[in-house]
Amino acid sequence: MSVSTLDSSVPTSSNLETSLPAPQAKANRQAPSAPSFDGQSATNVNFHSRETPAGPVFGDQNDRRHHHNPLAMPPSTLPPSFMEQSKQWLSQWFGGCRPPCNSAPPRPHPTIGRPHPKPRPDYASQSHEQLTQALMDNFKAFTGSDYRSMSLRDIRAMANRQPGSDPIMNNNIRLAKELLNRPDLLQALDRKSGTGATDNRFSKQDLRDALNDTNYFRYQSDKEIAGEMLSHFDELVRRWGGQISIRDLKKLASQPLTGDSPKDHLIQLAQAVLSRGNLLKAMDRNGDGYLSRWEIQRLSR
Repeated sequence: MSVSTLDSSVPTSSNLETSLPAPQAKANRQAPSAPSFDGQSATNVNFHSRETPAGPVFGDQNDRRHHHNPLAMPPSTLPPSFMEQSKQWLSQWFGGCRPPCNSAPPRPHPTIGRPHPKPRPDYASQSHEQLTQALMDNFKAFTGSDYRSMSLRDIRAMANRQPGSDPIMNNNIRLAKELLNRPDLLQALDRKSGTGATDNRFSKQDLRDALNDTNYFRYQSDKEIAGEMLSHFDELVRRWGGQISIRDLKKLASQPLTGDSPKDHLIQLAQAVLSRGNLLKAMDRNGDGYLSRWEIQRLSR
């Protein structure tokens, strides 16, 4: 049986005991110097060793402080600070970035409270057509129904109301006051198409007809229309000779507007007279189909 050469290299226990230094020699032995590297070969690696009453210490003073202080712990083993925990929480809540991150800016909170009131309409500066439209939009507030006729009494009753906390009702009161300041408009709204008669009442359909009427003389009274006819009487007489024929007046009214202002003025005047049957009948007092200067002059006074 052969014996391996490795067995011969293992020292015996007696050799180990003799090779160990005596305790006295160990205490007197000076610590070797720090590891030194000479050139490319490092043949000796020495460790500083110190003994203290608490036991051997290796390394520098920092290591010694950690060794002697039982409360001191390496930085890697310290519990996370409050700021580190906050960062972790923020990372979990907001996806790794502090709000508002690089996303859209936060939306402002809506203001809680009543909306800003709309500006009050300045009815005094509005046209007749604008007031007519406003009256049609608020027809039910004046009458209580969309189907009954409105009277001048309804408008006066609204104008006499005291303003309150309802802004819409307050606007209707102001609208009624402005309508009473325009009798020519109220008369035009009250005038019946075809006859021109007035009865101090008008419906929603009457308001629509007034809005669709684009005649230049629609807001003029019968007296004013007669005055226009008198001022153009000579011109109309020259056109037809002697007297104004109702039949020729109808031919003039049927012509389309030409863009020529003087001629269009006469066309619209003829249309206005024919749309007021009562006025036309008063001008043709004899019933012969002709309008005399004397009758027109009488109606214009």
